[in-house]
Amino acid sequence: MNERTDMPPRTAPNQPGFDPGRLSSGPRSAERRAGNREWIAAIVRASPGTTRADLMIETGLSRSTVKTVVAELIADSLLAEEGTGEPDRTGSGRRPALLFPVLPHVALAAVRLGHDRVEVALGDMLAQVTDHLEAEVAPGAAPARSLDVAADLFVRLLARRDPDAPDVDAVVAALPGPIDHDTGTVGSPSVLTAWSGIDVRTELGRRLGRQVHVDNDANLAAWAERLTGVGRDLEDFLYLEVSRGVGAGLVLRGGVYSGHAGYAGEIGHNQVDPMGPLCRCGQHGCVEVMVNAVEILRRLRQVNDAGPDDPRGIADFRDEVSARVLREAGSTLGSVVAATCNVLNPEAVVVGGDLLGAHPAYHEGLAAAIERHTQPVVARGVRVISASVASAPLVGALVRAGHVALGHEYEAESAGRHLPRSSENRLVYRGFLRA
Repeated sequence: MNERTDMPPRTAPNQPGFDPGRLSSGPRSAERRAGNREWIAAIVRASPGTTRADLMIETGLSRSTVKTVVAELIADSLLAEEGTGEPDRTGSGRRPALLFPVLPHVALAAVRLGHDRVEVALGDMLAQVTDHLEAEVAPGAAPARSLDVAADLFVRLLARRDPDAPDVDAVVAALPGPIDHDTGTVGSPSVLTAWSGIDVRTELGRRLGRQVHVDNDANLAAWAERLTGVGRDLEDFLYLEVSRGVGAGLVLRGGVYSGHAGYAGEIGHNQVDPMGPLCRCGQHGCVEVMVNAVEILRRLRQVNDAGPDDPRGIADFRDEVSARVLREAGSTLGSVVAATCNVLNPEAVVVGGDLLGAHPAYHEGLAAAIERHTQPVVARGVRVISASVASAPLVGALVRAGHVALGHEYEAESAGRHLPRSSENRLVYRGFLRA
C-alpha cells in the first residue's frame, strides 16, 4: 500500500511524545474517533481490498482501534467485507477478510464534446456506462451547436430511464483541448479557437439544469486507464489519445498531472515537419495534423481503394500495405513521444483513442522511434501497449463524476497543480453499490 504523508503522525505508547491524556474521553476524544473513521474510510476507498492488518500498517493505529472503527463503519453501511486475502504474516494460516467501500446508488452523467461528434453517457459509481447516445456534428461547428446537441442527448437519455432510477447526481464534460484550472474555460486561443474563453461549465450547466465540471479528454482517458484498465499496475505512464486530434495524459506517481494551469499534455502541437500541412494552431506540420486518426484513415483508404469512413474502423485494416502505413504513422508520433520519455522516464506509453486495437505495426513503429530517439536506459524501461478501456474519456468523466458525488473536490480544480500521490487520488470503482 502507498505511504500517506498528508496525515498527522500517530504516536504509540512506546514512541517519544506519547501523551496518555490523549486517550481520555471528552470532546477531543470524540474528534479523534471521527478523524480515525474518516481516515480509515478514505484508505479503503483509495485501496479496495484492504485488510485490517493493512490499515494498522498504514495508519499506525492499534489493532483494537482499527477493529472498533472498521466495525462501526460496517455497521453504518459505509464499508463491507467480502472474500479473503493471503494468509496473514503471523503464521496462523488464517486468510483475512477484505474490506471494500459501500458506494452510494446514484446516477452519473458524462459528456464528450468532440471535434466531429458529441457523446453523452449515463453511468454508476462503478464507472459502468448504463446508457449512451451520440450524434455527429460538423467539424468546426459552433460551440453552441455542440452544447445544444449534448443537451438534447441528455434529455433523451433521461426520458428513457426507469421512472424509479436515481437522479443524476453529477455531470462531467470532456473537451479535446486544454482547460484552465481557475476558470474552467478552454484556455488556449490557438487550440479549439472557437471554444476559447467559453465557460463550458456555465453554458452546458444552464442547458442541463445541473452543475457541470469540465476537463481535458486525454486527462480523463488517462484516469480511466489508471483506475480500470491497463494502468492499474502502472505508476508512471503516458496516455496517448489519438482521434481527430492528438493529445496526451500524464500519469505520474499514480496521479494525473495536468500542469501549473492545466495545459500539460499538448503533445499534438509539437512540430515534426516545418513544410508540412497547416495545423489548426497556426503552425505547419504539427504531429496532430500529420498523424491524427482521420489522416491515417485517409492514407489507408488511399492504398486500399476502400475502407470504413469512421476512424474507429482503423483496426479493420490488417494487410501488409496498411501495416506499412501504420508503422510510418507510429514512427512519426514516436519521434515526439521520445522527447517526453527522455524527460519523464515513464514505465509505458499507452495508446488509445480511435487507434485502440489498431494493427500491431502501429505500435512497432511507435516503439522503434522511441528506442531510436531516447537514451538507451530510458528506452529499455518503456513499453508500448494498447489501451484497454473503450470510450475512455467517457469512462474517465464518470470517474471524476464519482469524485463529485462522494463530495471530493477533484484535484484538477484545486490541489491538482502539484503532483498528487496515488493514495490520495485513486477513487475506487471496486466496491458495493448501496441499494
